[in-house]
Amino acid sequence: MGKRGIALAAAVGLAVVGIGGTAVAEPSAGQAGPAEQAGRVDRQVVQRAVDDMARTGAQGVQVRVNDGHHEFTARGGTAQLDSPRPVPTDGRFRIGSITKTFVSTVVLQLVGEGEVDLDAPVQRYLPGLLPHGDRITV
Repeated sequence: MGKRGIALAAAVGLAVVGIGGTAVAEPSAGQAGPAEQAGRVDRQVVQRAVDDMARTGAQGVQVRVNDGHHEFTARGGTAQLDSPRPVPTDGRFRIGSITKTFVSTVVLQLVGEGEVDLDAPVQRYLPGLLPHGDRITV
């Protein structure tokens, strides 16, 4: 998955509120995903994915994509449970505990790229952040 695909996956993960049990299949290594063909993100594919999430139980979904050339927002669902008002394009979502999943996913991707060693001390990557960071591994 390319950096744009990773960013898109992260955005979707961070934007979804109140959804459970949804899985997204990843393309094989070296292949662009359906939303990322020829080095660009396809707005219609992203919107369809957002619409699918809203149909399967997410109250509200918002995804903002910036591929370096174009920026757009896809949205689906409602802003509130008791209102038919759509999710605003400039709306804000509480992230909650999804940050742990996001950070661990990115760290494991960096491990896969050979940029991070799980057995290395935290001090190597975040110098001075933690006391005894030289004795705590990633």
